[in-house]
Amino acid sequence: MGLMNDSIWSVCRGKREGFVVYRRLGQTCVRSLTNSRASIGARQVEQQERIASLAVFFWALGSAGLKECWQRAEKPRQWNGYNLFVHRNIGAFTGEGTIGDFGKVELTAGRLSLPDNIRLRQEGKRWVMEWENLTELSGDRGNDRMQVALMEGREDRFTVKVCGEWRDGSRPEGGKREEGRLAFRLPAAWRGYGRLYCFMRSENGGEFSPSRYMGQREDFPVGAIKFYN
Repeated sequence: MGLMNDSIWSVCRGKREGFVVYRRLGQTCVRSLTNSRASIGARQVEQQERIASLAVFFWALGSAGLKECWQRAEKPRQWNGYNLFVHRNIGAFTGEGTIGDFGKVELTAGRLSLPDNIRLRQEGKRWVMEWENLTELSGDRGNDRMQVALMEGREDRFTVKVCGEWRDGSRPEGGKREEGRLAFRLPAAWRGYGRLYCFMRSENGGEFSPSRYMGQREDFPVGAIKFYN
């Protein structure tokens, strides 16, 4: 059984293909639908739990504006974006439908490449991501932009936030591939979002790179990401 953020509840509640979303003890939950769980093997039950949670995760990416890249990504014939997403992410999930390895989670897919030697450090109230471009850039690839996304820290929650413009009007600084640097802040409201990923997106927003897991708060050089209003 997996849990999801209530912001997705109004979209996902009820029965979907192979799973059901429901409320239990004040939580929004998801589980697989089977006619008789006793009639199928344990491995099949575990696979169904993974698929059910992946379906909710895919919906969550839609509310973060990331689902479309899976539809556009190159994939085998007869596959759709959801099939590709499941194929790339099912190894990250346990038989209980929770995330067992955040390093295997792929939030995005696409033909763009990530830069080299990506690193993260703190600079005052901001976080600074820096990288190198060791491979010669072609065309307008220098205008691709680095983006940062965070997932909730718990293994049974799949909500994703993408850094952008804050309510006070401030914006991340830099971010172009050719600049090799992105400075950003994390709003206090995101305190529970401790798993950080990055990916490249084209200037027109239509193309993506695969994402990379940068770690959780406790892994970063200064010990933790700090959140600011």
